[in-house]
Amino acid sequence: MATVNFAPSTPSATSYKVDADRLVELGVFKLTTTLYSGNNTENLYVKSAAFTNDGTLSLTNVSDLAIYRDDAKVSTKTTVDGRNVTFLLDDQIKYTLSTANYTIKGKITAAERINDGLQFRLKNVSNVQVLEQSTNFRATMAGSSLTLGSYTINGADVKFNQPLGTLTKSIVPGTLGAVFYTGTITALARVNLDNLAVIAQTSVSGLNDIVRTFYLKVGNSVLSAAAPTGTTGLITFEGTVTIE
Repeated sequence: MATVNFAPSTPSATSYKVDADRLVELGVFKLTTTLYSGNNTENLYVKSAAFTNDGTLSLTNVSDLAIYRDDAKVSTKTTVDGRNVTFLLDDQIKYTLSTANYTIKGKITAAERINDGLQFRLKNVSNVQVLEQSTNFRATMAGSSLTLGSYTINGADVKFNQPLGTLTKSIVPGTLGAVFYTGTITALARVNLDNLAVIAQTSVSGLNDIVRTFYLKVGNSVLSAAAPTGTTGLITFEGTVTIE
């Protein structure tokens, strides 16, 4: 019976930005085969591989997950279940080849936090299934290092466009719905922004003596914050807004 050794390979990259159109490397590994004498012309077939993601990135934010060999897609089906992903394959390793190199690829569609991470790991070396072609017997799997390389997801490029300098506003007491500040936020892909804040100041009295509540509208989301005391203060709008 053949023996197949599983081993991680060195990643070609370690970090990416969110880009739903770009197919990127998310894990690399190799299978090295050993055929016993008397059975040294036996081709092998890789049938499945099941990994767990130990990183913080949700696999719901990764599309088109698949396994490739020499830039050719060799997995036929991918099933994601929470932090686990199973790939079905029917990839032949010929008896004349001792090592086959594989790459897990996918598209990062979103990130939920700064420096989200992704790192695949085999829970057990038997989670890779390899069969002998002529007998359909399972090859003996071996391997001591079962964790693939770690990748950092930096999120999408976010840009804040705002008026230059300080925006000054004069208002009449009792005015409702006064607009103090405007600007735009753009992102290359969907991203969540938490607890946005601005600095406000007044020269005549404490901010809370002039305004009771400040409101921040971003897209269809509206957040509110009580006015700070003093003539200068940081207004923090607690909550999350999504830029798409």
